[in-house]
Amino acid sequence: MISLSPLLLVLIGGVSLLVPMTRQQLLSGMPDWGVIVRVVAFAVAICLGSAAAAYFAIRRAKRIAAVIDEGVPVTGTLTEVSFNLRKQTGQVVYRYTYQDTDYESWAAVFRNIGSKNLEPGDPVDLVLDPERPTVAFIKAMYVE
Repeated sequence: MISLSPLLLVLIGGVSLLVPMTRQQLLSGMPDWGVIVRVVAFAVAICLGSAAAAYFAIRRAKRIAAVIDEGVPVTGTLTEVSFNLRKQTGQVVYRYTYQDTDYESWAAVFRNIGSKNLEPGDPVDLVLDPERPTVAFIKAMYVE
């Protein structure tokens, strides 16, 4: 998932490229091709970055949907529940057993009515990928 902080830095950098172009065009009356090339390169980079982010987001959503639809249901136990109250986000860590092997995984969660009542020791319904049993998703986060 893309964080907004790097994206804002990239946008600020792109805007700073536009300012010299405008000033130079006003003073000389002629375009500065070096600046124009940089601005076009910046625009192309933003488009490619957005396309890459969309590709990876769609790929992840398809993978989660496939595991939820075709995965193996198991019951796990929450071992840790923590929230950053300022950001209203958190993390839950859970353990589960599949084919006599113990696994531990985690999920990022938003603090809401469903998640704020979670406590360590609570059972949780999971769906795991039988080909990669280290990958398990909390069913309630993806199924109504």
